[in-house]
Amino acid sequence: MRLYTLDDVKTPLSPSSLAEWKEMRQDLIGSLRFSSGIGLLAHDAPLSPQVFGAVEFPDFIVEKVIFQSLPGFYVAGNLYRPKDISRKYPAVLNPHGHWEKGRVDSDPLGRLPQRCANLAMRGMVAFIYDMVGWNDSNQIDHNGYLPEFDSWGFSHFALQLNNSVKALDFVCGLPYVDTGRIGCTGCSGGGTQTWFLSMLDERIKAAAPINMVSAFMQGGCGCENAPFLRTRYCSVDYAMCIAPRPLFMAASDGDWTAHSREVEFPAVERVYGLYGAKDSFETFYRSAPHSYDKPTREHAYDFFCRVFDLQNPYPEEIDLEIEPGELLIGDIRRYVKKEGFIEGEEALFALVKDIMRDNLRKLDAQASAEIIRRVFPDMPAEALDIPYVLAETKNGPELRLGVCPGAYDMMSIKHPHAYNYGWDTRRVSALRSLMNAYPERTFAASGKSAYLLNMASSLTGRRNVRLSEPDGSELDIPGIELVRNLPRSPFDE
Repeated sequence: MRLYTLDDVKTPLSPSSLAEWKEMRQDLIGSLRFSSGIGLLAHDAPLSPQVFGAVEFPDFIVEKVIFQSLPGFYVAGNLYRPKDISRKYPAVLNPHGHWEKGRVDSDPLGRLPQRCANLAMRGMVAFIYDMVGWNDSNQIDHNGYLPEFDSWGFSHFALQLNNSVKALDFVCGLPYVDTGRIGCTGCSGGGTQTWFLSMLDERIKAAAPINMVSAFMQGGCGCENAPFLRTRYCSVDYAMCIAPRPLFMAASDGDWTAHSREVEFPAVERVYGLYGAKDSFETFYRSAPHSYDKPTREHAYDFFCRVFDLQNPYPEEIDLEIEPGELLIGDIRRYVKKEGFIEGEEALFALVKDIMRDNLRKLDAQASAEIIRRVFPDMPAEALDIPYVLAETKNGPELRLGVCPGAYDMMSIKHPHAYNYGWDTRRVSALRSLMNAYPERTFAASGKSAYLLNMASSLTGRRNVRLSEPDGSELDIPGIELVRNLPRSPFDE
């Protein structure tokens, strides 16, 4: 069975027709929705946005923002806007990526506050918001992880994407924002959020993911990956889904986007060509390290001005200093309800499970079957890496499974669950095929093999199975509800 690593070189999709691409796109969006579980995080709690602490600059205003993305869980950010709010403006969301100081980082390779200020000075509303566990949004740790996340289809990627959707909701609710002209841009992890949010939600009308769309590296953090997300597709495939809306992609020779002129750019352009919209796809390649540097920022300003029908009054970036102290909020508990305030991974996950349970109960049979189909992809019996023998016994023909291989090798992968989750579920799918190939045989297994066989039998409806512990005693397996609960996997030893 294939193990994926973040550095595997992937081959982007190459559809031959628009009809073929539209089928692929539908499956890509379904893959994102399934892998992120974004629909299962739906809830009725209000955003309850707070906008305060305005700081006035000569050509724009910066405000502090807090909103609720899950009950008791908050996102903080800064809103950069023109002074005159008597009319409507385009808006650009700015997920910030893994900069050391997050949304307030002024490193020349990113200059995030200055980027947002320059967007505001060009007649746009710029909203930049914390990633999970960054700056003021610190109710949980950015790299926090509980093993049970995987069995519920939950991840920090899901949480971050949910935050991005809620950030878009917040911006769309501002009375001075033109909801028909909303964009999104970010570099690195912020680039990942840019294309996933843009493909998921067509309220984003133009996107600029910077130095991240790559067939050579798929994102090195748990906030960029989720179980099943990239077992079939790569980042380039997902970014293609923005077509035919305006898309600006930047790359450089100093990181994993170095081959963009030969690989990624042509792959995306091919899809835009199927729509007859090649002019809506723009690229910029330069010699630079992994960054959202000044030349790239200037190209992005011009891109958004053009697609949003604005006159760009400044051919170059305006240099200015913004103190982090004017942007940070501090302890957000001073501004939000103390009742139900989430603190720590376990409290958050308890909340998430309650929300997901409620939403799973609402699924119809078709939606439930779609979950099972994606968790257990069709796999040939030959893909099974559990040894087995055919035996003739006094009770009839049997197929006896051997010992299931142990926990997978970490292979130096920082987030193995993001790439390799599905090993055991693929074993289940291969077992299902094997059971269909030998319908008259009783299947026997012990230990971990028995747990996997139990799941395969529940999918096939087969009852002729004999399950035991390694010592021969009867195996006690609790009932597995494939509809009401996500399948329990992987079965870590």
